[in-house]
Amino acid sequence: MNEREMYGELTALIHAVAARLDLGVEAVAKAFESGAVQIDFAEDEDGNRALLVTCGDRQAAVSPQDLAVAAQALADQAAEAPARDES
Repeated sequence: MNEREMYGELTALIHAVAARLDLGVEAVAKAFESGAVQIDFAEDEDGNRALLVTCGDRQAAVSPQDLAVAAQALADQAAEAPARDES
């Protein structure tokens, strides 16, 4: 896995967590950076896997589907953004 791919996956995780916890993306990113987020692996009664994320007094399960939705939204957003001139 290359560095850019990992960046995209981490960004999708932060966005999915923000959506599930009903927090701002920047606040969630800062919580990750400061170590204030706890992530555990969880499984529901049907055997579906998720990440159980705790940030402060909030807790939510983030499913693989949540991550896929966040990743697609970020990809769509990047595709719509105008190209930057790097010259």
